[in-house]
Parts: sequence; C-alpha cells; structure tokens
Amino acid sequence: MKPRTIAFGDIHGDSRALKVLLDQINPQPCDHLIFLGDVIDRGLDTKGVIEMLIDLKKETKVSVIIGNHEETCLEGYAKEPPELSAWIWMGGQSALDSYPGEIMPQEHLNFLASGVNYVETEDFIFLHARWSNSYRLEDTPTSILRWEFLPENHDAILRHWSAKTVVCGHTTVGENALDLGHLVAIDTGAGMENGWLTAFDTDSGVFHSANEHGAYRSYARSGHANTD
Repeated sequence: MKPRTIAFGDIHGDSRALKVLLDQINPQPCDHLIFLGDVIDRGLDTKGVIEMLIDLKKETKVSVIIGNHEETCLEGYAKEPPELSAWIWMGGQSALDSYPGEIMPQEHLNFLASGVNYVETEDFIFLHARWSNSYRLEDTPTSILRWEFLPENHDAILRHWSAKTVVCGHTTVGENALDLGHLVAIDTGAGMENGWLTAFDTDSGVFHSANEHGAYRSYARSGHANTD
C-alpha cells in the first residue's frame, strides 16, 4: 500500500469526531499522520484525545505540531507552582474537567511538549497558524507559527516562497476547508457548537470530516475525484 500523508485540523478535545475519522481513514503503519496543533481544550475530552494520539503513535508515524493552546498550557505548567489562569481563560478548564482531580498527568504534558513547530515534505508545509516569507521556516518566530490568524482578504495570502502548498489550522474557516491552491486551511470548528473536525489526505486530495455527534462526510479537492 502506498504511504499516505494526512493532516488533521484543530481537534480541540473532540475525541468522538477524531475516532470517527480514524475509523474511516484506517491508518496503516506506512502512513504519516500530522496533527496541526490545538488538540486540547474547548471540547469535552482532551484526556481521550491525547490517549488516542499516544496509542496511535505506537502504530504509525505521527507528528504533532504545537499550537497556541498547547503553548499556553505548557507555559502555565512550567511555572512553580503552576499558573494556569491564562490557559483556563483560553478553554483549558474543559481540558482539566476531563481528568480525575482536574490534573493533567506528566505523561500527557510530556507528549504535548514533544511536539514540533512545523513539518515539511517535498510538496507541502504543515504548520499551525501562519508563516512569513520574511523568514526561513526554522527561523520563524513562534508568535507567527502559533498565533497569527489568516487575513479575511484571501488575496492577501501570498504563496510561500518555496512554492510548496501550506496546510494550516488555527483560523476557523467554516464547515468546509479553505482551498486556495497554495494554501489549504482545515480548522473547521471542532470543539465548537456545530463544528467539524477535518482531515486532508494530501495524496488523494480528499477531505474527511466528522462532528461530535458521529456524523461523517467527505469531499474532493478541486481537480480530484472523490473516491469515497
């Protein structure tokens, strides 16, 4: 079986939608699954999401990108004693509610801290929020990679200087992915009311989406046939 590279948008604690997508996609050991950050907060089951990702990493290649929610969580826990007010304000309380005693275990914190800033392949760049053509990827400030939103004027979103397609999350784009050709944005509101979790198969050009109620749908990227 040909290896697949599949990116997942912001999960935000929606373990049910994640399970539906994984069941539909059926990851194989040769696949590379890239999670674009903000796997935690807002939704009801951050604990379940992290447990699923830890288990998944034992079965296939998994890359987890650090988003602004992970950054804020980790910064809060790094203080002595932990100072979690900023994280809780961002939605961290729902994450804590998913753990016994409202305490995130060190194993889960270590998993989040093991994340990366971006993933680059031959044709794609995967990151959480945004990039800047003023920097090389490795030199881009995390304030850009993790925090900056896409402009509402899509014409202002320039192609990355490498000509690679950028796949990102962070900016909620509606129920369907935003595909500008040089940019694919797949934060479709998981963890929010009526939101969807979207995964993008870069090889087939198919988007897979599921919601907290267990509904599933798929649709093809322009110029690709939907094989589902």
